Amino acid sequence: MATLEEYGSIADPDASLLAGQRNVEVEAEDVQVRSRRVRGTLLLVIGAASALVGMSSMTRLTDASTTNGAGRSAGASFDADSSISGKVDTLNPYLELTCTNEYGSTKGRDFFYPFLRGRDDPSEAILVEPYRATIVTIDDPCNDCDYSWRLLDKTGYDVSEYSVGSLNDDSEITLTINATGVHTLEVKELKPNTGKMDYRRFRNFTTYVKYVRREVRELTVEDRESFVHAASTMWKVSTVDGRKRHGFGDRYYDIHYLTIIHNDLAGGYECDFIHGTTGYAFVNAHSAMNLMVEQSIQTIDPRLSLPYWDYSYDKWKYANEEKFGDEIPNEDDLALMDIWESDIFSANFFGSNDFDAGLIADGAWAGYEVPLMTEELVKSSGVDTIEWGKFKNMSLGSCYGQQPDVCKGEYGNLTLDAQAHVANSFGYLRSPWNMNAEAPLIRSNKMCGHANSLQFPDCNAIIDNQEEYTDFADYVLNLQDSPHGTVHIFTGGAFGKCTDTYSDLRTTLNNDTIYFKVVEKVSDIGKDLWQNGYLQCPDPASCVGKSQDDCTCSCTSSALETYDEVSDMSQYEILHNSTMWATYATTVSLSDEEQAGLSKDDMLALLDAMCNTDILFGDMATSNSPLDILFFSTHNEVERIFQRKMLSSTMKTRTWPATEDLCPGQKPNWKNLWFDFTFDDETTDSTSLTNEEFLNLLDPTSVEHVHNMNYVYNSFNWTHCNAYNVGSLVTDYTTTMDPEDWMWKA
Repeated sequence: MATLEEYGSIADPDASLLAGQRNVEVEAEDVQVRSRRVRGTLLLVIGAASALVGMSSMTRLTDASTTNGAGRSAGASFDADSSISGKVDTLNPYLELTCTNEYGSTKGRDFFYPFLRGRDDPSEAILVEPYRATIVTIDDPCNDCDYSWRLLDKTGYDVSEYSVGSLNDDSEITLTINATGVHTLEVKELKPNTGKMDYRRFRNFTTYVKYVRREVRELTVEDRESFVHAASTMWKVSTVDGRKRHGFGDRYYDIHYLTIIHNDLAGGYECDFIHGTTGYAFVNAHSAMNLMVEQSIQTIDPRLSLPYWDYSYDKWKYANEEKFGDEIPNEDDLALMDIWESDIFSANFFGSNDFDAGLIADGAWAGYEVPLMTEELVKSSGVDTIEWGKFKNMSLGSCYGQQPDVCKGEYGNLTLDAQAHVANSFGYLRSPWNMNAEAPLIRSNKMCGHANSLQFPDCNAIIDNQEEYTDFADYVLNLQDSPHGTVHIFTGGAFGKCTDTYSDLRTTLNNDTIYFKVVEKVSDIGKDLWQNGYLQCPDPASCVGKSQDDCTCSCTSSALETYDEVSDMSQYEILHNSTMWATYATTVSLSDEEQAGLSKDDMLALLDAMCNTDILFGDMATSNSPLDILFFSTHNEVERIFQRKMLSSTMKTRTWPATEDLCPGQKPNWKNLWFDFTFDDETTDSTSLTNEEFLNLLDPTSVEHVHNMNYVYNSFNWTHCNAYNVGSLVTDYTTTMDPEDWMWKA
């Protein structure tokens, strides 16, 4: 077993993240369950056995309860027969189990979910990770007793006969279960030295087999290396080749499939289907992408799950004056730049950066180039298979396949004849407003000449998101902003000719408060002006073969429209009341007071900096952001934050907003036809799910969640947030972040 590397702990910076964990030798074969004690061996093969449930050699469960509800199992029993010389009387009246793998020892109660910790008796359930050897140990065994083990699948068939050896009387076994879902583990304590089936204690344990998502730095070296290899394969092997040449199977999709979809939905000219001021589908769409990436990776290595990146930890650890907790005192401080020192940005993880060139310098993603948006890319990625080829030449930002009422309202002009797949003017799989003419994937640490050190999520952002919002609509709109969006801006950046333009703008404004507000929102301004029709760029692929300088965007002549009914307005008033300025000011969040302090020349300078300067964006900052591997661990953390909120008792209103004046993709009955992943409940069809239905599956407190979703998070703690310094004050957030306030305990 590879040794574990030492990192500063998220829970304790002075200790290894994995200190004290118990390493287990994991075999590679599909069939392996070996006793660690001399008395016997038990071999269980669940993946293969499930396919053979119809064989006559199997027997159906007749004497064990298979309930997976929250109540105490009817199969628990205790017989206080004194014939064991009083030994039983000193034992726990109910058998309890501990599960151990290379990540340590756990009980069901260690996972903060209603179907585990939230049961009436959490000791009756255990969680086992698929494809991993798990040692299952009886906590308080009788020294002289024998033990019998049986494993039953979800249909009640006994699959434990697929064993090696006949001595099934050990108090400790090792399981490897190669299928997610719910099983029943039957454990019987037998009277010693008699050979009789005279039960002392017996219990049926509901056994949840689910993947566990962990922080990327908590992975063992072996798992981290395997994850990097499997994930990077999606950038190197097309969907078609992965399935046909490499045998990955039909759950495999390459990264271009997901990026085309995200680029279409977020970068179309009509509206943003998955973000924005009505971005209610934000959690849905990105959690679905996480799941598709996770299941694609599992076609390469079925042991793996998608790790999350607890990025607020990096803000806490690296980006403070004295490190570890002191908040940055002002926005012009360069301390945020130290976040690039994190292990996340290293060859062993997601690659370090060549900041002069803005490129990933090393690691598995070094040298990656953004592809041209071509018909061949659509075909090789598998996008042409969605809805039997309907989207071969058409953007996913379309009303095709939706119920008639989905596209009623403001966006009723979205018809079957939607635009083509989104690309930039140079033909690349990028946002139309990103005029980058070069292929390499960009991570820039600059923001138009200024160090990109203005924003990054901290503990305050996460805690405020947990504390301040009780309505789903308000909550999810905030979630996509400060606790998440600033990661994209920080790791993407902006560069090009805007370096000189924004330097001059700072001088013109002579107001750093407004200047920094504008710089923080540069990528949003470009998107909003383009999507509202004020900023026009050459057609997709119309600049192929041209130089960067020969192809530019500009604002339309009608952008500064006037209100004709007010003929005596001054030039300042005309500009101030134009819809273009209103869009700009809203995007930047300029207050009425701040706007009133701007002269006409100030306003024109602000608009000119965007209209007449091609700003080139790092790819993480725009609608093709899934091309950067950082995207998925970032959004996995977002889903962890979301689950923590849903598990708390603070989400009072969970209703999806229903109004006609929404972008169609944000409506509750919108169907994501591109969904393609499996659930534990095989009757659930991902492509038929509406937004509202999928949100219910994502909610860890719903009954449907436990029967469908095949993963859990290992932790809902942000322990580095327990004492976060704000100026001279130390705020104790232990109460807020302590996972004791759960919906199912209310």
